[in-house]
Amino acid sequence: MKLGPRWVVMALMVAAMAAVAHAEEWQALGERNFDYRSPQGTVVTSAAGVVSHVRLQVKQNALEIGEITLYFDEGGSQSAKLDAYVAPGRQTQVIDVQDGPKRVAKVEFTYRSGDPEKHIALVRVLGSK
Repeated sequence: MKLGPRWVVMALMVAAMAAVAHAEEWQALGERNFDYRSPQGTVVTSAAGVVSHVRLQVKQNALEIGEITLYFDEGGSQSAKLDAYVAPGRQTQVIDVQDGPKRVAKVEFTYRSGDPEKHIALVRVLGSK
């Protein structure tokens, strides 16, 4: 049976869509509202599973995020300097978990308000395998 060019194109499209769907499998590990009274924030995560990649999602107000530290269940930690302005509805760059996958117990980060007129921002920690 000979497959025509249409079948090859369709197979490639299905494979590409599956790869994109897999790449976007981010799960919420925890979230918290911040009111800018402290320059450091902490989000304790749920037992949602082990992850190889982490990023923060910001809602309601922009944040300037400085340094982030991931604390793992087995006791280790990993820090990264982000120095990123994150607009509402946007996410930070992806942080690869060293020697992952690992279960993240909590995430600490330094921040400043990206819009001093607004007083609350929701920060959600996302993880991906």
